Amino acid sequence: MTRCGTSCSPENIILGAACICIDGVDVGLTTGGVTVRYDREFLDVEADQINGIARKGVQLERMFITTTLLEAALPQLQVAFGLPLANLTSATTLCLGYNNSCYLAEHQVAIFGPGPSCGCRTFTFDRVVSASTSIEYTMSRSQEVQVEVEFEVLKDCNSTCFGIITDGCVFQDAQVCT
Repeated sequence: MTRCGTSCSPENIILGAACICIDGVDVGLTTGGVTVRYDREFLDVEADQINGIARKGVQLERMFITTTLLEAALPQLQVAFGLPLANLTSATTLCLGYNNSCYLAEHQVAIFGPGPSCGCRTFTFDRVVSASTSIEYTMSRSQEVQVEVEFEVLKDCNSTCFGIITDGCVFQDAQVCT
């Protein structure tokens, strides 16, 4: 009889913070971590003869990235608010409000973090849009400004994948986003 947990690989336990790059630019400090969430909706095929589910299939799948930004510079806010690049009119001015573009601006996102065996793990997504329905920018004397942001990952039309996960360190710390 085999006991559960007798075969273990502690080196596969991953601990540590990740950094996020949007369109090749590091977004800076975050708080509360980075979450990659995969949601699925199922189609249940019910059969009268067996009084239950005869088959189950995936009807819809979606993927999201959430984090809280601590650095609220204008380029980060432009992406977080889902505004077109044209709304960043200068290094010191961001025009708030949507400009009636047909679709949201798409971005490339890479998340660089720790991996198994003290290695590295990289998540790469080529089609990401700001999906926050509400963004709060709160200024308080007792707390730093934090901007919670949610991105939705869109599928690649050719591969039907959301993105890829790669294990292995293929970058140096100073060149994470390049």
